[in-house]
Amino acid sequence: MSDKRKKLTTSNPDGLEDVSATQSISEEEFKSIDSAQTVTKTLRVSVGNFIGDLTFSYWWKHGGGLFYCYSSQYRITQLVNQGGNKANLHFSFDSSQWWGNDSPDAMWQDGEWHSYPRGGWIAANGRARVFIRYIFDKGGSDPVGSNEIWVDFSI
Repeated sequence: MSDKRKKLTTSNPDGLEDVSATQSISEEEFKSIDSAQTVTKTLRVSVGNFIGDLTFSYWWKHGGGLFYCYSSQYRITQLVNQGGNKANLHFSFDSSQWWGNDSPDAMWQDGEWHSYPRGGWIAANGRARVFIRYIFDKGGSDPVGSNEIWVDFSI
C-alpha cells in the first residue's frame, strides 16, 4: 500500500465496526430509491490552488436507526495548473458503525464533474457524519484537505 493510500484510511478514529464490505449499495439499487426521501448535498474541500467537491445523497430509515449515504459525482478544480490526474478521494460516513471507500490513485483534476457512484448503510443513533478527504496531485508534496458534515434525523 502506497503512503498516499495509507493516509486515506484514518477517518475511523473511534474504531467503529467497519461495514464497508458487507453493507454497500449498487448504482442500480440507488436509482430505485424514491428521490422524495433523499437529501442531496455537495461537500467541498479547498487547499491552496485546489478545490474538491463531492455530491452525495442521504436518507434515514427506522426512525433514525439506519443511515444510508451514496455519492454520485466528484469534481477537482485546479485554480493554477500544478499537477496531473492522480488525485485520491476518501469518502466515508459513520454513526454507530463506519462505512468508507478509497478511490484509486487516478482521480481527474480537470474541473469537470465525473461519476463516482458508491455508498451503503450503517446503524445509526439519529445523527451521522459524512467525511471526505482529498489528496490532490501536484509536482512535489501533494496537498491534503478534508471536510465533514453532521446530519440529524428529523421527522
